[in-house]
Amino acid sequence: MDKLASQNYLNDEEFAKMWTDSRIISQKKGRNLVRQELQQKGIRKELVKHAMDNINPEDEIAGAMKLAQTKWKQTSGETFEKKRKTAAFLMRRGYTGAVVTKVLSQLSSESSEDEFEILDDSFDY
Repeated sequence: MDKLASQNYLNDEEFAKMWTDSRIISQKKGRNLVRQELQQKGIRKELVKHAMDNINPEDEIAGAMKLAQTKWKQTSGETFEKKRKTAAFLMRRGYTGAVVTKVLSQLSSESSEDEFEILDDSFDY
């Protein structure tokens, strides 16, 4: 083990960084889920905290937005019901409440603009 660590084959800090980047960007998971996964793998708390601090907020929001748009389109019902189901979905994926709130407000404003355009196009002035 010492030999592997000295040759930098065992590097928990590098592993935590690579794991976090992979989960956030490629698999579109939120920081809460990634933190839990790293802790389950036995990564020290200070390394987990450092990895969480280095997450690019724009990457996390972009991933959440992409997932939310897909879920929003798949969900039927009123806007309130769509918000509730999409929020629950994002929270299960490990996104924080702040990210979920930001994504939902943006998504619902886009949705209401789309609904207004549809209504606007259906009337002859």
